[in-house]
Amino acid sequence: MNFKDYKKDLMKKAERAKVENEINNAIYALTKKRDQYIEKARDAYKSGNKSMYAAYVSLLKNAIFNLNQTQDLQANYTIANDLLEMQQLNKKALKTMTGIMKDVYKTCSKINIKESEAVFNKALSKQTDTSMQLKEVLKNNQISFSSSVSQISDVTDDEINDLLQIEVKKQEDKIDDSLDMLEKELSIEKPQQKKIQLLDVEEKAHISGFDDEPKDEPKTESKKNPVIEQENVDTEKLFSYEGNYTFPPLSLLNDDNRNSETAIKNKEDIEKIVKILENKLAEFGIKVKTENYIVGSTFSRIELSLQSSTSLAQIAKYEQDITMALSRKVRLLLPIEGKDLIGVEVENANREGVVLKNMLTSDEASSKYPMTLNIGTDIEYKSKFMKLDGLPHLLVAGTTGSGKSCFIHSLINGIFYRYTPSEVRLVLIDFKRVEFGPYNGVSYLVGGHIYDEHESAFEILENVNAEMERRYDVFLKNGVRNITEYNEKNESKKMPIIITVIDEYADLVGSQFAKKIQVIVQRLAQKARACGIHLVIATQRPTVKVIDGVIKANFPTRIAFSVASYMDSMNIIDTTGAQNLVGKGDMLLAYYNKIERLQAPFISTEEMNSIIKWLLENN
Repeated sequence: MNFKDYKKDLMKKAERAKVENEINNAIYALTKKRDQYIEKARDAYKSGNKSMYAAYVSLLKNAIFNLNQTQDLQANYTIANDLLEMQQLNKKALKTMTGIMKDVYKTCSKINIKESEAVFNKALSKQTDTSMQLKEVLKNNQISFSSSVSQISDVTDDEINDLLQIEVKKQEDKIDDSLDMLEKELSIEKPQQKKIQLLDVEEKAHISGFDDEPKDEPKTESKKNPVIEQENVDTEKLFSYEGNYTFPPLSLLNDDNRNSETAIKNKEDIEKIVKILENKLAEFGIKVKTENYIVGSTFSRIELSLQSSTSLAQIAKYEQDITMALSRKVRLLLPIEGKDLIGVEVENANREGVVLKNMLTSDEASSKYPMTLNIGTDIEYKSKFMKLDGLPHLLVAGTTGSGKSCFIHSLINGIFYRYTPSEVRLVLIDFKRVEFGPYNGVSYLVGGHIYDEHESAFEILENVNAEMERRYDVFLKNGVRNITEYNEKNESKKMPIIITVIDEYADLVGSQFAKKIQVIVQRLAQKARACGIHLVIATQRPTVKVIDGVIKANFPTRIAFSVASYMDSMNIIDTTGAQNLVGKGDMLLAYYNKIERLQAPFISTEEMNSIIKWLLENN
């Protein structure tokens, strides 16, 4: 792909991310509106104000109608673009799809499911290829079009009316259950909802009997609503910490195992590699001169100069041949950033470990800025710390054994050594329970424990979002723009930084709260930076379904550990190379159009357990 095509592709991706972002914002706003109207309708019903109840019911219908239409738009837009990205849907077929959807909407407005299904199938029958492609996408998303239609059409208007009959009674203690069920029946976010809704929302909005005055509670027993309705939470208190703190001693961490003998062996090995590399390139008619080589802990970099007549494309096409000749994993830098040289990164024969203790005692660790995170060490053993407000959020992906989990632990334990619980609050979400489970009870944790269930994760994320909104209100009253300015003006009552770490984000995406959780995460990613709230999201499955365009657009800093294919690498950091990493902490750090290769520090389970035990006993 040439630069022009690459730029055009990037612009398309940016435009899609922008549209998806606008749709998600609209869904979030309409969801909030719907919930407000339900609450106000409930209050009006309790107070016996029939006219206000009818007014809020009318507003509620409009909100639900618009919400359903917006989510249908999101589903159709996503499927069409996914097909385009897979190059299975051409422009002509896409235009046909648009016409099909318009016909379906026109038919649905007449509240005739059978007729709309017929229109859909008839239109698709003229485009056999499009039909097959659409069904394949639906299959991949575990959606059955035919079963979706049959489920909807099996629910008659009479059955729905029976569920929504409300008769006036004096017992106000039963009204909550009735209206909760009403919300459940009208909510498009229930777990069994399909991504494509052929039933137009107008059908739901014009259910007979819904506009009538309150009559009686439904005879049908209401079921538990999967959507959690939380009581008012004092988020300022929830995310604050009062108490003394003693930092753990560095003696709990292991020293590194680097030695001069290993370094000498690696240097001798690279000198041999240089000769093999020069000879191999010469076989292809490419003359190079070795200008320098740097021996690192995990990999070494050979820096070469080219003849002026040699193009970079000539070398790029021989990457596999070079890998075979050197019998090592190879990554090409064409060119090295900031130099008029090309680089060949080669896996070391003898690996030297990088430990957390070295990073925490380095010169770079002395600056706290007000807050920096330890990331890793570069090829020259220099520690890389990044300003948290410059990240401002971090996306981490890698396969099993790549060093992803160890890196997350090094981040968390680095915080234990450099900041107090009054400065940093941690929200740890882990559905496997094994990664973050040992941290239960540590004073840094919001609530004093990790969140290992979908419901509790949804609750705490909602509280994080509420705290974000509260902080912005406080900033407005104090005439400041961000947390740094506020803390400078309020030395005696500073706001702590809040870091939310989600291990295996794909599990959240697949939960029954997926839609709401994704909206909250996207909202936090867009707005939370200025008020000191940051996200760290990790996943083993860097697919487009998990790491979508909206997430990528709001996570400019991403880390790719070793992945299975170049496609996974492209999805994480927008370039290839992660598939050639050697694992065990070898990473590519991508931030603001820069790519840097680092080695994550190692922290053993024994070290981690010793630190946690010390914290529990002394704080």
